[in-house]
Amino acid sequence: MSKEILSKNSINNSKAICILGMHRSGTSAVSRVINLLGAYLGELDELYGPRDDNPEGFWERKDIVDFHDELLRVISQRWDTSLPLSDGWMASEPIAEFRQRLKKIISGAFSGREVWAWKDPRTCIFLPLWQGLLAELNSYLSIVYVIRNPVDVAKSLAKRNKFPVEKSYGIWLNYNLSALKMLSDVQLVFISYDQLLDAPQQQLSRIAEHLSIPYPSADANLSGESISFLRHDLRHSHSATDDLEGAPQAVIDLYRLLMDVAEDKVKADATFFNKVAGMDMQFRECSELFRWDMENYFRNENSSIPELKVKVDQADQVFYESQQQIIKQQHQLSDRDEQLSNRDQQYTDLSKQYTDLSKQYTDLSKQYTDLSKQYTDLSKQYTERDQQLAETTDRLSERD
Repeated sequence: MSKEILSKNSINNSKAICILGMHRSGTSAVSRVINLLGAYLGELDELYGPRDDNPEGFWERKDIVDFHDELLRVISQRWDTSLPLSDGWMASEPIAEFRQRLKKIISGAFSGREVWAWKDPRTCIFLPLWQGLLAELNSYLSIVYVIRNPVDVAKSLAKRNKFPVEKSYGIWLNYNLSALKMLSDVQLVFISYDQLLDAPQQQLSRIAEHLSIPYPSADANLSGESISFLRHDLRHSHSATDDLEGAPQAVIDLYRLLMDVAEDKVKADATFFNKVAGMDMQFRECSELFRWDMENYFRNENSSIPELKVKVDQADQVFYESQQQIIKQQHQLSDRDEQLSNRDQQYTDLSKQYTDLSKQYTDLSKQYTDLSKQYTDLSKQYTERDQQLAETTDRLSERD
């Protein structure tokens, strides 16, 4: 992690880099790239670690992701919706409290850092909140906007979340339009995830140039192992623009526009943002047709959360008690294993004693056999001598 620190304990005059983009678009890889270019993300224990669906890590701060999730719940929204926030969401009652909470998060996490960055795709829909706070804190915002083919985003979400492609296209359109309409006066660079994998050095240089970040010198070796996380094998889908055939025209048009600016075919100028504004207006007009139904659904869903929390707490208690019972039984088994071990040792000792005694018995039996043989031999000799003695006595008697 970069440790560039300001002389004062604040974020005044700091450079804040936001990595923006739809979920499953490569924002994690770009966040690590920005970190290697010198931006501070946080300490490792403050970031969400790797998972099966993102083995190189998310590079997201836990406190920021959790903040966004709670804010979504409070305003009766979800991360996976194609419904844009209502026009007056910033003036709603809970926002003032959440604004102060976010201010504390920013000040606590990045105070004293000259260049810092954060990434959470949910920022796309909450960008106005961040922009207002950063302006108040006198921190200069820059954007790295990550683009990926909506077909590949949809395939990734289908694999991870089982979303139908139509739902993923709706989320993709909502996230991108919600963010893009806020960027007309922001320093930014558009990056294609596919181009980053195919030509990482070129794209790193491009990011540094557009954001006025010093690019590491040649001896810094920003290559090889240091960017080994940019792995083609983790890109499970690589689609062409033609593969969008059948997608909603709004999705196709926006993706083509974004790729044009990422490839420097067009500039992110007034013409570009006018086109974005027109697309956003059409999208929001259509979304109003189903806003009431979706917001009502979200409210009903959120109203069931307390009841679900009670059930989760009860399940946790049952789980805890089961764990305690298992631990108790494990202790009992351990005691029994120790008793069995002691008995096994006793059995081994007794077996050894038995073996020794058996050997002694065998030796004594052999000695007994040998003594018996000697006794028999001696008895025979004794008998023979008695007979000789008798014969001698008889001869002496005859002489007399």
